[in-house]
Amino acid sequence: MREFHIWIASEGSKQAFPEIDDLSLRCHFRACTHTKENKCAVLEALATGTLPRERYDGFLKLQLEIRFLRKAEKARRMAKPKEKRSRSPARVQRGRLNWSFLQLIMTLPRAAG
Repeated sequence: MREFHIWIASEGSKQAFPEIDDLSLRCHFRACTHTKENKCAVLEALATGTLPRERYDGFLKLQLEIRFLRKAEKARRMAKPKEKRSRSPARVQRGRLNWSFLQLIMTLPRAAG
């Protein structure tokens, strides 16, 4: 559910700031963050006054929130304990037979010979 929230937020930034989304297509770098890169069309529009400062500040605030959500989700996933998988009794583990499998074999009736 949290991943969906992050996806909505990132898609929402395109809808909330369509002028920045359009300008970003003209940026020199594909992964431009629009904060410090050279040849950034968004920063150029901000410098020339084509893009209002308030719109740019709102865009940066939303990007910061999205980044925070992604980091929080990653930390939550890392803190979640991994689920243990059940193993079959005959499975070899690290070069040794499973102890419960050996106990099972020892309890079986021996064949008369």
